[in-house]
Amino acid sequence: MPDLAPATGGPVTAVLGMAEAQAELGHEVSIAATGDMPVNSRPGGRVKVLLFPRTLPFWMFSWSLGRNLQQLIAASDLVHIHMMWEYPAWKASQICAALGKPYIIRPCGMLDKWSLAQSAWKKKVYLELFGNRLLSCSAAVHYTSAGEMAASLPENKRPADFVLPVGLPVSAWEGLPPANVFREKFPETVGRRIVLFFGRLHYKKQPEVAIRAFQLLRSRCPEAHLVLVGAGAAGYVASLKLLAKELGLQAHVTFTGMLLGEDKREALSAADIFILPSLRENFGVSVTEAMAAGCPVVVSPGVDISEDIRQGKAGVVCSPDPEAFSAAMAKILNTPGLARSMGENGLRLVQRKYRWDNLARDLIGVYGGVLSGKRYN
Repeated sequence: MPDLAPATGGPVTAVLGMAEAQAELGHEVSIAATGDMPVNSRPGGRVKVLLFPRTLPFWMFSWSLGRNLQQLIAASDLVHIHMMWEYPAWKASQICAALGKPYIIRPCGMLDKWSLAQSAWKKKVYLELFGNRLLSCSAAVHYTSAGEMAASLPENKRPADFVLPVGLPVSAWEGLPPANVFREKFPETVGRRIVLFFGRLHYKKQPEVAIRAFQLLRSRCPEAHLVLVGAGAAGYVASLKLLAKELGLQAHVTFTGMLLGEDKREALSAADIFILPSLRENFGVSVTEAMAAGCPVVVSPGVDISEDIRQGKAGVVCSPDPEAFSAAMAKILNTPGLARSMGENGLRLVQRKYRWDNLARDLIGVYGGVLSGKRYN
């Protein structure tokens, strides 16, 4: 993995959960990445985490990672590479090829058309120089949703590439803290209906749409309070705070910054509704976390598990514009029975389809197929 910084978001959450679930099944699992990570976000003791300093910030280049990967990969049966634009992914694939070790790559949405359209010429050059070989030499490409696979460019897909969701541990819905714990830490939310936006504060996720939708919601649900949890570029976060101020929402919007561990669980437990008007999400880990906490969700069609949400009646899928999101939020918040049933349906959906103890077994099955000689390329 290029890094394990919490601000990287869902891809990191998925890697940590995946590794812990595999280790629980009795496998020896190591994670190699650059940079550092907070102690309270590290996985359990069964997983070995190796973090290497970056020699250069560009491309997440690390001499020490390159040197140490040789020995680590030589001692491994199989390598699972997550993300693909940075040096760690390229270096791991090169070492695997030299040692004859099979590897699987999870592109984390980086091959879909929307992602490739961002800084398009750079990515086109990178694919020509490095990326296409990284993909073609892999044993398989791991997509986390059917939507991600469908949205990825046809020339990057092969018949045996597979779809397997990422999951959540049982702790995502068991033993959640009481809702009042979060409210006591943020007194402005006491007695309010919490609308939660949880994720990186990045234009792709459209937090500005969430703020504008909340402004419209206020006339229909005046007791609502918007909480935005997550980190982002300082200038962009400042622009979001300025927007809230210009709309007269200072007293009704809370920016918590990044929340980890128990702090995150407290926010999810307190939320009355979760919203994500994202342009593109190849999966949506934060959405599954909200559903696991029994929270109804409102998401855009760009969230690739949106069809599961629609079919499971766990929330509302609507156009990512302020008017549509406002109407969906008002309908849920002003209909207690509907909110309750959606929350219950969401929890059932997570328990049925997105729990790591089941998904890890499926993924180990894929590994076993690769190691027994069933090559996917």
